[in-house]
Amino acid sequence: MADEMGIIGLIDMAAIAGYAKYYDLWVKASIEADKTGAVVRSPMCFPMPNPWRLEADRCFDKMMKVATEFG
Repeated sequence: MADEMGIIGLIDMAAIAGYAKYYDLWVKASIEADKTGAVVRSPMCFPMPNPWRLEADRCFDKMMKVATEFG
């Protein structure tokens, strides 16, 4: 119905698709990060930030950036 009224255009649909993509990646990365904790061991056995947590944070930032397009 909203599409018929011209409320949802192609640009809006692309933004919604982008948001959904980053949401999906954020959920997956968050689940993986929760399994192993905030700090993991590097291949050289040094502590380092969990790359899954960094990816989850990156996806969340992208989601918020896209969300601003919706008002």
